[in-house]
Amino acid sequence: MDKRQTQIQKDDQQPQNSKIKKFRRAGNVFRMLLFFGILIALISITIASKTSGNAANNYSVLKSGAIDSSVKGTAYFIRKEVTIPATMNGKLIKSYVEGEKVASGSVIGYIVDENQESTITEVKSIESRIKSAQTQINESKAVSSDTTQKLDDQIRQKTSQLALNSMDGKIPEYNSLKKDIDLLLKEKSQFVLGDTSTDSYITGLQAERLILQNKLNGSTKNILASVGGVISYHIDGFEDEFSNLDIANISPKYLEGLKLDNQDEPSNNVVTDQKVIKIMGEIYYYVAVVIDDNTDTSILKEGSIVSMLSEDRTFQTQANVVSVKNVDGKILAVFKSTSAMANTSPFRKLKIEVICNNSSGIIVPISCLFDPTDNWSVANLAVINANYIQFKRVKILTKNKEYAIIDNIEFFDMNDYNAENLIRINDLFILEPSKVYEGQVIDN
Repeated sequence: MDKRQTQIQKDDQQPQNSKIKKFRRAGNVFRMLLFFGILIALISITIASKTSGNAANNYSVLKSGAIDSSVKGTAYFIRKEVTIPATMNGKLIKSYVEGEKVASGSVIGYIVDENQESTITEVKSIESRIKSAQTQINESKAVSSDTTQKLDDQIRQKTSQLALNSMDGKIPEYNSLKKDIDLLLKEKSQFVLGDTSTDSYITGLQAERLILQNKLNGSTKNILASVGGVISYHIDGFEDEFSNLDIANISPKYLEGLKLDNQDEPSNNVVTDQKVIKIMGEIYYYVAVVIDDNTDTSILKEGSIVSMLSEDRTFQTQANVVSVKNVDGKILAVFKSTSAMANTSPFRKLKIEVICNNSSGIIVPISCLFDPTDNWSVANLAVINANYIQFKRVKILTKNKEYAIIDNIEFFDMNDYNAENLIRINDLFILEPSKVYEGQVIDN
């Protein structure tokens, strides 16, 4: 009986033991999942902490600096230009180089019969030699005048000494002084003869030129400058139109519609009435610049002085900002300059950079600023304040693609060190603000 009851009890306990084992296995699985979950969370927090900590340790010091603010665009040169036509068929022989200044009435070129081209070339060579010789004699006269005066003074002094020694019977001194005077007289005569020989050389060249000019009589025409100014041989056909442009009413659409792609120097073979030379007679000129799209033009201030620089660096000048306006969605800036016109003479159209100002102040990389206003006048800067990170709102004075000059939004006393929202030279700021958060504590 006892055995049977014992067996019955064992049979009743088996289901219960099975349930207990299942619960235990489930508990073990839950504990393992919980352990791994906590472990993953701890690892994530550690990694995030290290990443944030590394970003917080990537900082720099606020310091003073300067940047250039500039805009780019296509420039159109607007000048008062007087054109001069050919008076016969033939070949154009130039007397000046592109961009030289010429006087009114001067011979700026020749139109010659093609058969006489070598003769006119020879005439030009002789004229160049005459010009060089005249320059040389003018320079030597200035030097020799001073030198001969000194020689005359020395001769007079030696002559007086010679007379005194003759009266005193000092023969050795007399002979020595006489030799000195002879040498001085010889040196003076060399200066005088040198000027005379140069004059004779020029006279000979002038006679040779006259013979050649007589040979050219009837087969050549001189081109005279009707006004003085800067000469150019680049004729684009827009000289009259641009000379009479109304600066106040020009538009980007008009300028961009002009066919100005060919700005090469024309052929030397010309025909009667063809415009072959132009002279820019005014001392000033205008530059109309169609600013490239998506460009901040707020840095262009009317009345300010800017620097202008071509892409190839062949042209550079300073100019005054005359006007800046939006015409049909395009920005047109007009400038006025009185310098470097000679460098513009071959061009009507040129890609250009306008350097508006050189600003100085507290300088930071653009990448350090975040949450800017739409016009980039204000932005945030992450600054290390004591041992935590603080986001400070700063004013952007000017910027380019890489850097910005910043300042405090409001005026403050530099001695007021309790102003927590202000920035100062030598403050520490974060270089990667996207990887930190405000209030983050910095481990020392």
